[in-house]
Amino acid sequence: LIYNCHSQCDFYRSSICNSNDDDILERLYRDVSSILSSHDDRLQHSDMNSSIASSENLSKWKKMYAALYDELEKVRNMLLIQNNINQKQSSEITLLQEEMDNVKVRYEAKLKDMRDKVVEKQKRVLLLEEQIRSIAYGTQKPIPLKAFQEAKEELSTDLSIMFTSINISDEYVAAVGVCPAYFLSLEFFDFELQTTPILTKQTTTLDFTTIYSVVVSNLFVHYIESNGIIIEMYSPQNANYTLLAAGVVNLKPLIQVR
Repeated sequence: LIYNCHSQCDFYRSSICNSNDDDILERLYRDVSSILSSHDDRLQHSDMNSSIASSENLSKWKKMYAALYDELEKVRNMLLIQNNINQKQSSEITLLQEEMDNVKVRYEAKLKDMRDKVVEKQKRVLLLEEQIRSIAYGTQKPIPLKAFQEAKEELSTDLSIMFTSINISDEYVAAVGVCPAYFLSLEFFDFELQTTPILTKQTTTLDFTTIYSVVVSNLFVHYIESNGIIIEMYSPQNANYTLLAAGVVNLKPLIQVR
């Protein structure tokens, strides 16, 4: 009986692998039912003793099959439930991803709008700062080169410094990423601080001249020997200024005896 059942089960497993049209549990039921029916037929033609033993074995097989069928049915139901859960989770993940993409698009648009507003605000601030400096130092307007040459011929005690162009090095621009807005300040002796207009280009052509009417004295000579014209470059940052570079124009050669 056991050998025959194994043979029948081998046939049953082969039939399951070769056919995908019917439900697995249904085919299992049909195959096992066929096995049990064949055992019933053999029991009818066997003697009484062997029939009793075979009947007991057959009863055990039926119970085992019923238990196996119930367990497989439970597993199938669990798999169906899990499949439904997976499909729902997949749908929820898709919806969440779409929502995240929409939020990202809205965030990037809002961020771009805020950046544009900040740039526009900074431009207005720079314009106001330049207007304020123009009002504060209204008497320190750039002097044309021609006027400077005429004044030089008339006044021998005038000391001037002239900017014809400003060029910021490529290394500095590469280091900061972009050429910043900037202006120059000039500090000399006890004269009022001079400033240039705000510039934005890496290379700029200027016609900016500052003339200092000096009175030669021991104090002035001592200052020239130990100091010079301090030139500093600043970048306006909102309400503050950031120092970008500084240098000193040495005037000591002017008083050397020839």
